[in-house]
Amino acid sequence: MTNDQSSLCRHSTDMTNDQSSLCRHSIDDTDDQSSPCRISIDMTNDQTSPYRHSTDITSDQSYLCRQTTDMTNNQSFFCRPSIDVTNNQSSLSQHSIDMTNDQSSPLQNSINITNDQSSPCRHSTDITNVQRSHCRNIKDVTNDQSSLCRHSKDITNDQRSHCRHSKDVTNDQSSLCRHSIDMTNDQSSLFRHSMEITNDQRSLSQHLMDMTNDQRSLCRHSKDMTNEESSFCRHSIDMTNDQSSLYRHSIDMTSDQSSLCRHSIYMTNDQSSLSRHSLDMTNDQTYLCRNSIHMINDQSSLCRHSIDMTNYQSSLPTFDRYDK
Repeated sequence: MTNDQSSLCRHSTDMTNDQSSLCRHSIDDTDDQSSPCRISIDMTNDQTSPYRHSTDITSDQSYLCRQTTDMTNNQSFFCRPSIDVTNNQSSLSQHSIDMTNDQSSPLQNSINITNDQSSPCRHSTDITNVQRSHCRNIKDVTNDQSSLCRHSKDITNDQRSHCRHSKDVTNDQSSLCRHSIDMTNDQSSLFRHSMEITNDQRSLSQHLMDMTNDQRSLCRHSKDMTNEESSFCRHSIDMTNDQSSLYRHSIDMTSDQSSLCRHSIYMTNDQSSLSRHSLDMTNDQTYLCRNSIHMINDQSSLCRHSIDMTNYQSSLPTFDRYDK
């Protein structure tokens, strides 16, 4: 993690009896400043940090959880139980093995994050120049800003997207995301990933195998959706020329308008929809929650899940069909 600012909650190799830490998970974090939740094993010349967890600390007070393998010139942290921390001051609960130039970033879960600023909850192997993102679960994220909860292998320049689950997302920023297996009678949820959701209301971007009596949700699950515009999450088996519906799950939806969050396998030239799930989406704009394998030149969408997304901007949660 290089130049990471305002990050909370690093989770790394070891975090035992860690209190008031905000989860930092990373392997590389050097010169990290003003970030809470650092956890390392060794801390040298560390000042003003409460709840430090090092190799052997019993009934240790006034430290807040430090656990990292190597942290050099890390200042203003709370909670570091680490292996090696040099000149670490006032840090809060940093959990990482190696973090370089990481500053004030909450919830970073990653192995290697370079130039990451003010991003909470990162889960990735390699994140470069990621700013203000929450909960990233990816292997490679480059120039990602203000995104929430990214789960993908490769996200490059992704802007304003929520809930991205894909292998390749380019230009994606500000995304949000929820993952679950079973959600019953869930209300007012955003971007839920589940196998079963029953009587779910006011949810955005739902991924499930079964949705019964779902109202006011965003997220369509279908196999075929062509020329669908401004639709709102349809879940049905067959819906033709259906307008102004919420949360429909269908296998075949043609010329469907005013819907949000569609889940389909094939969607071409679909505009102003939210939460679309498809295998093929080309020139798709203003969508929320897309589930596709291939999405090119898709803009302003929410919740996209795809394997390949190129030149994807201003989108909100994308869901990948093959979530890893």
